[in-house]
Amino acid sequence: MKAVEIEFLMKGNLKQGLREVGGEADVLDSRLRGLRNTVGGIFAVDKSAEYIKKIVDVRGEIESLQISFVRQRETNCLETSRNLPPALP
Repeated sequence: MKAVEIEFLMKGNLKQGLREVGGEADVLDSRLRGLRNTVGGIFAVDKSAEYIKKIVDVRGEIESLQISFVRQRETNCLETSRNLPPALP
């Protein structure tokens, strides 16, 4: 790979040119910080969605267990009523 030579033509005040470059670097830094915050926000939203999905899954399991318990209780009541002695006249 060949080396590349770059020449800068500085017109005017060197201090002003350096200030402008510093200002552009600050703008770039600000934009990169904004990008970092956006990526962090997206990550947080993704984790929140994952957490909500887990809550929904657990709620579904709880509802399924409740239905099972109700059915079991109904079955037990039917078996108990079948085993009762006949009523007295």
